[in-house]
Amino acid sequence: SGWVNSPVFDSAVCVVLIIEAIVVGVQADFYAMQAVTANPSSQQLHAAIHGIEICFCAFFSFELATRIRDACTQRSRMREEFWWLCFDGMLVAFQLANLIFTSISGSGSGSSSHGEISMAIIRILRVFRLFRVLRVLRVVRFIGELRKVVYLIIGSLWSFFWAAMLLSLLIYVLAVFFTQIVADHVQDSKTQVGPLQAKFGTIGMSVLTLYKSISGGIDWQDASEPLVRHVSPILGAVFALYTAFALLVLMNLVTGVFVDSALHLSKVDAQRDLLRKVHRAFAATDADSSGRITWEEFRSQMGSEQMNEFFESLEISTARADDLFHLIDQRGDGMLSFEELVIGGTMLQGPAKAMDLATLSKSFENSMLNLQRELATIRVMQSGPGFHSSSLS
Repeated sequence: SGWVNSPVFDSAVCVVLIIEAIVVGVQADFYAMQAVTANPSSQQLHAAIHGIEICFCAFFSFELATRIRDACTQRSRMREEFWWLCFDGMLVAFQLANLIFTSISGSGSGSSSHGEISMAIIRILRVFRLFRVLRVLRVVRFIGELRKVVYLIIGSLWSFFWAAMLLSLLIYVLAVFFTQIVADHVQDSKTQVGPLQAKFGTIGMSVLTLYKSISGGIDWQDASEPLVRHVSPILGAVFALYTAFALLVLMNLVTGVFVDSALHLSKVDAQRDLLRKVHRAFAATDADSSGRITWEEFRSQMGSEQMNEFFESLEISTARADDLFHLIDQRGDGMLSFEELVIGGTMLQGPAKAMDLATLSKSFENSMLNLQRELATIRVMQSGPGFHSSSLS
């Protein structure tokens, strides 16, 4: 379990994945050149690539088996790695199938009776070769920053969908508008205008022209010039307003929506990462599995990997471990439960919120009210008969 989850092993797997990605690119280039020109040494090169693929398949099969064995011994690990293990297992299965079908195709290529079977196998091989590229995605698993970027991209897809719907609606309305005007102009003038009909002759061409004019496919002046020259200069002004609105308003608004969504997702991801680090730190610190950790247990784990990750997520120095422990200890009994560690870590992560400030202000007001009551009680006692200063003690 120690070396399977170590950074050294993850780095080694990441390096092998990058090397395999390079080999996949070389193999694709080899097949592309082989399809155009016949090379006498292609058979030896094909055998060499096939041998390298066998080595990669053996390595990734061993890696998958060790990770499954490690995850089966730890339930929490299985919950975290389940979908990655399913993805790795699918890729290893595709790789094994690719090697098997390649061997069958090579062994049956010299027999004419297996011609149809070989052609079917070749078609299957072409499909499996496409799945080899997916193995490069496993690099995301081992690079934290890259994994975070991919997570933000996936989380922003819903915002992208609605932004694309709004842009499509705007383009469609203007496409109908320009297409109808061009059609009426051609029908009234009884003449065929090539540039005008090439850009706005149909709904599809109008949509494509409008999209190109705001995405860099063509210059918006070239797109609007046939409208101004053959129909009316007013249409040029309408087209200019559309371009200005799409580029200056809509695109900037979409960018703002994406940034806001990314910030929200980043905050959620930071909270999930904190919860995972709290769980790891608590599991490593609770030596007697009592469900609560004492200050001695907490202090004994200072300097460990799990505790350093926990303090880094809170942006607190380990030198202030004593202050952190007693601040999180809500019961004041010198022991921390998992719930106290989670709640305290969540409250201390990041800057203070308005709710935290309001809670602090309310707590201060209650303390001041209690102090005023105590002072009032002391004044009453002082004004009464038979008061002695020794009674305060």
